[in-house]
Amino acid sequence: MRIKTAMDDEGVSMTSYQNIKELEDGRYQIRFRYTDPLTGKLKNVRRHFDGTLREAIAERDRLKVAARNGELYRSETVSNRATVDDLFPRWKEHRRNRAGRRTRSLAPSTLDTQHSILERHMLPDMGDWIVAEIQLHHLERMTDEWAMATKKNGELYSPATVNSWIRAAKVFLKWAFKRVGRNTHIVDDWSKLPQPEKTKGRSLDPEQSRKLLAAMKAECPKWYPLTLVLLVTGQRFSTVSALEWEDLDREKGYIDFNKSQVLGEVRRGSKTGQILRLPVPDRVFEVLEEHRAYMREKKHPGLRTGLVFPAKIDPDKAVNDGYMTPASLHKPLNKGCEKAGIPRVSPHDLRRTFNSLALEAGLSAHLLRTITGHTEEMTDHYYHDTKEGRQQITDAICGELLPAE
Repeated sequence: MRIKTAMDDEGVSMTSYQNIKELEDGRYQIRFRYTDPLTGKLKNVRRHFDGTLREAIAERDRLKVAARNGELYRSETVSNRATVDDLFPRWKEHRRNRAGRRTRSLAPSTLDTQHSILERHMLPDMGDWIVAEIQLHHLERMTDEWAMATKKNGELYSPATVNSWIRAAKVFLKWAFKRVGRNTHIVDDWSKLPQPEKTKGRSLDPEQSRKLLAAMKAECPKWYPLTLVLLVTGQRFSTVSALEWEDLDREKGYIDFNKSQVLGEVRRGSKTGQILRLPVPDRVFEVLEEHRAYMREKKHPGLRTGLVFPAKIDPDKAVNDGYMTPASLHKPLNKGCEKAGIPRVSPHDLRRTFNSLALEAGLSAHLLRTITGHTEEMTDHYYHDTKEGRQQITDAICGELLPAE
């Protein structure tokens, strides 16, 4: 690309604008790529600079020398007047870049959750704080304010929710403190709110599971197919609710779980990025074919979406583009549990039940992690339709839960 050589108002050659962009607020953005001499990897530098163009050019040249000498990001600190707002964009970039080099990569959903929490709660309340001046009493005051924060319906947020905000803020602040040359002990001493002992959810035993399926079939027949698929595949609600009819192959006897959705936002793979081809017995396909026939008979508005389990309202009028939310299943599940005479369970408890039943039936922990998506690498993984795999899954789950024909 040819660069102009005219002079600007400061008498600086336009060639000096390379790697520098003037922003709308009058600041300059310095941006360039370099090869790290220590790792040999290509890295990006992006900085916002307050000052004149001539000063921005000098800062660009200084950063390039530091990068060439391998000193960038190692000995360099930022201005001791930098605010939380100033450092947050750099932290986001750092967090995404570092995630790819971790022994166990962070799930994209984890990064998105952290960013969302900080943008919604930390930045509005702490954005103008100068990182070098933050003290423990400031953080404790923030805890008190968050503890009194209310939802749209006027209810207080739970201690667990507030603690999730604190946890995310501590991740950011530890990074920010190091960048301004501060010890992180203040952040370490920031205490969370006391909360009741955490419950780990519920898992049904085989007898309770059979009672639940029978009750759902009798009392909530429209919800029986979804409950069955969740229970016998062990997949997350976000993955099962994104299933399309083209993902089912009855002839070959498998279901492809290749995408997931949350509030209508669809992504490739599961929450952890996994793609799974899971063999299922023909009896499950029979239930799904009956479910499809029922939808056609009733002219279900979600038929045209191609989803196996669409929301019951017209997708053109739905806020989630015709996709279900876990809350859709809460009421039918509660009704089924009451009819079955068992403790209430959530959609995710059906996944926990699958895990328990599979392990009790002798399914290996490695194979279980493969099926449920608890893998160590976020890669596309296909569990192939083998005789051994089909037999293990059928014997472990369907044989336990579905009545003999």
